[in-house]
Amino acid sequence: MERHVFIRQEQNGWFQSSDCLRLRFSSQRVDPLFASYYFLTPDHQRWMMNQCSHGATMASLNHGILERIELPLPPLPVQQRIAGILSAYDELIENSQRRIKIMETMARTLYREWFVHFRFPGHENHPHVASPLGKIPQGWEVKKLGEIAEDMRRNVPKGPLEDPAPFVGLEHIPRRSLALDTWETTAELGSNKLEFKKGEVLFEKIRPYFYKVSVAPFNCLCSADTVIIRSRRPEHYAIVVGCVSDDEFVALATATSNGSKMP
Repeated sequence: MERHVFIRQEQNGWFQSSDCLRLRFSSQRVDPLFASYYFLTPDHQRWMMNQCSHGATMASLNHGILERIELPLPPLPVQQRIAGILSAYDELIENSQRRIKIMETMARTLYREWFVHFRFPGHENHPHVASPLGKIPQGWEVKKLGEIAEDMRRNVPKGPLEDPAPFVGLEHIPRRSLALDTWETTAELGSNKLEFKKGEVLFEKIRPYFYKVSVAPFNCLCSADTVIIRSRRPEHYAIVVGCVSDDEFVALATATSNGSKMP
């Protein structure tokens, strides 16, 4: 959706993007935060998308569409109570997301320290031996990724499904985060898809420089433009995840990808 609804309370120093529509409500009848949560409900989002005017490139909202929206209005104190409860949940979600980012940064740092720079606990007294990659800790081995992980290709043909199923498109995979938290439910596939299992790694193969690498939290369907990576052995799982989500791996995937518009 090209044009977004921009709801704000009267405050100095706010600026509105030209791609936004601003709505101003009577403070005696409508709580702006309550209205914003209503606009964010999935059913309402789908309704707006269906009503959008379709331009040459992107569908967009306009004031005429917004004027047709029926907004349920409980008494103002009830609106404020609802908005307060929902905003408290939003704060919890934001706090959890911040913790996830911190833990992912720690995990990536730990992977590089132990498995790239070999600065693991006790490394000072650990002997090193020669290898095709140079000096590595004694007792370690050099392996190719394909020896400890595999690309899973469980094809699902297009058409109706027996039961609605969760689906992860490329737009759902977050950038620079292993935590996949967005998906949709579909009852029919417009094109061939892939099936992945809980714990497998989803790696977007189109434009890998977007750094879309996530761990599947459940069994699901996904775009055929995704590489599904599974560790061959449980004990190698963590190092596989660390490897394919590492900056150098993503840089290598970007450097070796082909195509001009969508490598």
